[in-house]
Amino acid sequence: MEQITECIAKKDPDKMDVIKKTGVVVLAFFGAILAMMIAASVPILNSMGLFFAAAVVYIAYRFAQTTDIEFEYCIVNGDIDIDRIFAKKRRKRYISVTADRIEKVVPAESEELNSTEVKKTYFAARSKTDDTNYAVLYRGKTGLEKLIIVDDDKTLLHLQTVMPRKVQRRV
Repeated sequence: MEQITECIAKKDPDKMDVIKKTGVVVLAFFGAILAMMIAASVPILNSMGLFFAAAVVYIAYRFAQTTDIEFEYCIVNGDIDIDRIFAKKRRKRYISVTADRIEKVVPAESEELNSTEVKKTYFAARSKTDDTNYAVLYRGKTGLEKLIIVDDDKTLLHLQTVMPRKVQRRV
C-alpha cells in the first residue's frame, strides 16, 4: 500500500527578497522613463515609447514575482519530491530524493550536522533561522547533500513510518 503525504510551506520574505523587490521597482521606474525618452528622441520610434515602457514594467513585474515562493512537498513511500511554486502560478521541480539515498533526517540545528561535511545544501523551508526545520542528509551526485525541510507533523510521521531508524525527532 502506498503512503502519500503532501504539505505546502510558504517561504517567509527575508532581507534579500525585500532588496530585490525594491531594486526592481526602482530600475523599472527609471527604465520606463529612459525608454520613453529614447523613443521620443528618435523619430522612427516616437510612437513606440509607451510600448517600450510597458515592456520594461512587465519584465520587472515578472522578476518581482520570483520572490513569492511556496514549497510543495509530496512524499510517496519515503521518496521526497519538492516543487517550487512562484506567485501561486508557475510550478517548477526543485528536487527529488529517493528513499534509498536518504542517510538520516535530523533537526537542522543538530550537533551531528556540524561534524558532517556536506557538499551542497537545498533550502525548502519557511525561514532559514526557524528552529523547527529538519535536515535530510542524502547521497547526491556530488557526495553527501543536505535538504532543509519544514517540521510538519504529517511529513515527519510519514518519514518515520517508512524509515524509523533514519529519523531523529526532537525531544
